[in-house]
Amino acid sequence: MSSSVRSPLLMLLSTALVVSGCLSDPDPNGDDSGAPALVVPDGWWEGIVPSSLTDEAHDHTIRSHHANLTTDNFEVVGWDPLVTDHYNSTLTGMGCGGAVTRDDGRRLAVVHSIATDVSFVVADITDPTTPRMLGEFYLPNSVVWDADISADGMHVLIGAYPPIFGDPTPVLPPVPPALGDLTAPTGPAWAEGFESLMVFRNSCTGEVQAVGPENYLPGPAIVMAGIQDPENPVFEQYVPQPVIGPHSVGSQIIDGKVYATSSVTNLAHEGSYYTIFEIVDDRLVPVSTIRTPGTASSWTVTKSPGSVTPFLNGHTDVFLHKHPLTDQFLAYLANWDGMYVYDLTVPQAPVEVSVWMDGKAGSVHTTYPFPFLRDGKQYLVVGQEVGEPVDLPSGWVYLLDITDPAAPEEVGRWTLPVKPKWDDGGLQFSPHYVAVSNETLFVSNYHGGLWAVDISDLSKPLANGLFVPDRDSPASYGGKSYGPVVEDVIIDPMNGILTVWDNGGGVYQLRFLDKVPAARAPAWVET
Repeated sequence: MSSSVRSPLLMLLSTALVVSGCLSDPDPNGDDSGAPALVVPDGWWEGIVPSSLTDEAHDHTIRSHHANLTTDNFEVVGWDPLVTDHYNSTLTGMGCGGAVTRDDGRRLAVVHSIATDVSFVVADITDPTTPRMLGEFYLPNSVVWDADISADGMHVLIGAYPPIFGDPTPVLPPVPPALGDLTAPTGPAWAEGFESLMVFRNSCTGEVQAVGPENYLPGPAIVMAGIQDPENPVFEQYVPQPVIGPHSVGSQIIDGKVYATSSVTNLAHEGSYYTIFEIVDDRLVPVSTIRTPGTASSWTVTKSPGSVTPFLNGHTDVFLHKHPLTDQFLAYLANWDGMYVYDLTVPQAPVEVSVWMDGKAGSVHTTYPFPFLRDGKQYLVVGQEVGEPVDLPSGWVYLLDITDPAAPEEVGRWTLPVKPKWDDGGLQFSPHYVAVSNETLFVSNYHGGLWAVDISDLSKPLANGLFVPDRDSPASYGGKSYGPVVEDVIIDPMNGILTVWDNGGGVYQLRFLDKVPAARAPAWVET
């Protein structure tokens, strides 16, 4: 899933006070600084999502075309390009991640790469002003769809697809020159009798490194790597998740237990499922499996008489939550056609509690419970992930009252306030993952950046800021230019710092200045 752990362990209070003291100014305009007062001007939202609709010369891959789009109520506190050892460059395809403060006070962030054979990168973000790349994990035979850090900060969960979703040719360990007369192994024996051949050569440095057979896992699976020493991630476990593999992974702490989740989208409705594990030491211990909800009524009849085609599940995602009012152990499932609530009081026997749907809108991708009660009520964010809509600027992000888990009720919804042209198609401006802090909802919108949405009135969420990354890596992947893309956002509850990753530009630490005067963009009105 990523957008990990939204309930991190407490860090040392003294560290929190130092950090918050350095980073938090009660007056963001700094009365005695002599600097001009910050203000977000009226109409800031016009033309702020650049496309051929507003600028025929706009190039989505050129960073300079995205400069000066960030509003003044976002401050970049720290940045690191995450230059990897394996490629001597910043990865591309970095999207989903997680961040956790460990018991030792160290705050770590991980992000996956869907486009390279480095499955994830670990960074130290304990000091938000100086995030620092620490380690990486090589997994060449799988396409990594998602990665997340465990809720205790000691492991990384990897959602691995088989290589048919990337390069269809499996990567076998290269044969060292001294063993060049041997045939590269192709069957199960290579994992047992050819471990001495498990090496790879770094094409940038020429260094030959030994690699264990676990780096050549066939997929599909949830893979767990240990980051007890985050500079040297190590393989811990591989759990098959057929047929295609996890669309998303995640982790939360419930009643002191660290749980991991794997959401398997096998496209066909009847073949998709959710698996829940408890992390015990360095093992994933199976706890429960939830078959994709829904009935045969979700199936569609084809043109061939007497035949049916299973309803296609585009997404599955899950967030585990201990409801603060009912004391129930719940799972909020994003299940493509809608949001489903399951009671896991007996984890081995999950029970459906309720279903919420926006008619036939579908495309439900994200569930995220507010990490606090609001006016004595529990709220839940539910988000779509969509291609370009016909009549809307982008997909909807819904706000639900989940105070009674058996009766979810929509209280508000938000989408982009302006309609861009989706020049590159796909998910170019779709909402993805979200987070909530105080009275602000943060929504990642792929190439549209990270939006701040004022939810002081939950029935009328209105955008009041935007962050668009525009920093160039000093060592971009393959020497190419990659346009900014933001797919995830994590909030540090101790100081409000936001962690986001840019597709090909590294990790950012942001502060949102909610006291800076900012006009609210008008809500999009459906026609």
